[in-house]
Amino acid sequence: MSKYITLLISLFVYSHVYARPYTINASEGLAYELGQEKVIDAMNAIYAPLSITPEVIFLPSRRGLQLVDNGQLDAEAGRIEGAVHNYQNLIKISYPLSQTRLSIYCIQAQNCSATANSSAVTIQGGLIAQQFCKKQHLNCTQVMNDISAFKALEKHHAPAIIANDRFALATICESGLRKLYTRPLTKELPIHHYVHNKHAALVPKITKSIEQLVQSSALPNTFQSLSDAANECGVILTEIENNNIE
Repeated sequence: MSKYITLLISLFVYSHVYARPYTINASEGLAYELGQEKVIDAMNAIYAPLSITPEVIFLPSRRGLQLVDNGQLDAEAGRIEGAVHNYQNLIKISYPLSQTRLSIYCIQAQNCSATANSSAVTIQGGLIAQQFCKKQHLNCTQVMNDISAFKALEKHHAPAIIANDRFALATICESGLRKLYTRPLTKELPIHHYVHNKHAALVPKITKSIEQLVQSSALPNTFQSLSDAANECGVILTEIENNNIE
């Protein structure tokens, strides 16, 4: 009888532990950039071969990363490497989801300079943009989201926006702006998926899944660039060459 009870307890504990949802953090900024549905669809596609249906939640940038690093959440949807240097418990999935780069956007071409002491707005949670502003001694003001950034530009409250090249995919067509200039500030930076180190055993399968999805072109439309989105609705986005990219 005691053996039977012990077996029941063991089965209960096992089912309780492994029934725990697998939760992926995606920054609120990513939700604005791509739309929540695209992010959720991408994560479901990545984990489908592992028979895992993840729960995707959208949190402020630093808070979400900290929860993943603490092990309270299981994975981070997508980040460039420079944004996660201070989070030691994250394992990078080596095959990238996509690539991005930091750029400056302006209505007047002369405002796309990003020289020392010049002004710009950045999107809250844009860690790389904030790091760039600090390094280049720019006067950068954070706004809540891409809608606020476009309004600041349109109303001439700020001369430029500094953000990655996919920061406003969901809203550029509704921004009211018909023509923008952009100038790249960094080289192309790979975007990687990250998992907490307690899930190290999953890394090979996740890597294989991402590689197959990217090579079959199942993910690139999810992570398209801002210029691609602009072309779809006739917004003219003119790129200014930059020969001094880091």
